[in-house]
Amino acid sequence: DTPVIADLAAALVATGRRVLRFSFRGAGGSGGRAEGGLVEDRDVVAACAFLRAAAGKDPLLLAGY
Repeated sequence: DTPVIADLAAALVATGRRVLRFSFRGAGGSGGRAEGGLVEDRDVVAACAFLRAAAGKDPLLLAGY
């Protein structure tokens, strides 16, 4: 886990935000694999749809690097 991402997630949770962290690296328990940036946008769209369903009309924030 990248410390900067974990710290950002903790700070957002502390403000009452819902947080979903994921990685394109296929690390940890992920069954996925990195595709070199060719299709990862689909993962972002799916993650946002998942959060939208959970958050209702609350605003979504997207952060990454």
